Amino acid sequence: KDSEELIKDSEELIKESEELNKDSEELIKESEELENLIQEFKKQIISVDLIKCILSRLSLSEKIEVDRAMSCRFVAGEKVSVKSIEVAMILWSVTQEDEDFERVKKMIVEGKMELNERYPVKAHGKTLNLSPLHTAVYLQSPQLVELLMTSDGVDVGLEFKNPEDSGDFGNVLDLAVSLEMNQDLIQSILENDEDRKLVNNNETIKNLLCLSVSSKVEFVELLFGYEAAHPVLNPLGFLVVALKLDNLDMFTKILPRAKPRLNTIALPCCCCCSTPRVTLLHLAICMKNLKVVKLLLQAGSDVNSSEDLSEGQLGGSTPLMQAIVSARHRGYCSKENCQDRIISELLSAENIDLDIQVGEKTSKMTALDLVRHDTCPGVKKMVEQAYARHNLRKKLMKRKEDQAKGDPAKSAPAKGDQDKGLAKSAQAKATHTSP
Repeated sequence: KDSEELIKDSEELIKESEELNKDSEELIKESEELENLIQEFKKQIISVDLIKCILSRLSLSEKIEVDRAMSCRFVAGEKVSVKSIEVAMILWSVTQEDEDFERVKKMIVEGKMELNERYPVKAHGKTLNLSPLHTAVYLQSPQLVELLMTSDGVDVGLEFKNPEDSGDFGNVLDLAVSLEMNQDLIQSILENDEDRKLVNNNETIKNLLCLSVSSKVEFVELLFGYEAAHPVLNPLGFLVVALKLDNLDMFTKILPRAKPRLNTIALPCCCCCSTPRVTLLHLAICMKNLKVVKLLLQAGSDVNSSEDLSEGQLGGSTPLMQAIVSARHRGYCSKENCQDRIISELLSAENIDLDIQVGEKTSKMTALDLVRHDTCPGVKKMVEQAYARHNLRKKLMKRKEDQAKGDPAKSAPAKGDQDKGLAKSAQAKATHTSP
């Protein structure tokens, strides 16, 4: 039985070896075909389409040799086409040699009439009609992008298109943002966008805002230049994104630029709270970011500002009211997630006005009126004590004013108040002398 099994195994091995021999013969034939194709190409009798077919089957060194031969062929005197410019750009993106970059520059000059032509290119699983500028974006090359954007005759705003999807189109910046969010590439596009017209897509603006928060300040400064056309690209808008992404470093760097706008309404598209018209201080409280609340108060944020501003009238909640409301939901204000420290900062603000009332004419209320039985005990005690001190200060101020006016009846404390004061004094002495 063992011998029979061995015989069967040997027969199978023989069959496999025969199949391997066949495969090797086919590989040898293919390699011979490739050699013949390369030789034919060197004789300059191959079309660009056939070149692409060859390139898909060659090694990197062979591709470079073919690309260089192809580029030299067109520079030598033949008409420069969109496809030939692409070949030269691909070559330089691989070799990064000065000689190849100079060849691209010459081809751009000689093929000036072809620079705004688009042709189908398969990339990222879909076919797009791209110009040489769009191709430079796909090659992720800031140098090629700058070269093309500063060349005469190039339509910087030319849009790419997807023949299979009418909704898939956009300019060079939209294309760059939709790919890998290469900061150097996008910065090169923005620096060479002299007319400031490339930022015109809401999705692109949203992605640029998110990218800017994790970028250098210089990149953010570039985006500020588009504020006239797109108000969201202003320092306040960037602060909102930095707050959302919890990037305190970028928030601190942009904050000085946004100081004049700290008490204006944050744009609705940037808002994360249920009420769309709020200030940045409201947003920081909504996100329970104590450090940002401190920074904003130090920078001059109005601690008495109200959301839903309408012609200067208070119609919504002040930052203190918002924090108190957040602290009264059971299960929402826990020991680890409490508003007490934020409320303490707000109450300590120099200009806080505890007498502010908001709401409709028939139902005005102060921050103290928002404290309920289900408010966090620590917050409740803190707010009640603050209002007690505030009311006491108001009484003392009123008494001083009455004294200044010379009205002894009003300035003297009432008899009931005197009795209460004597009782408290006696109680304090008893407490002090008790063991």
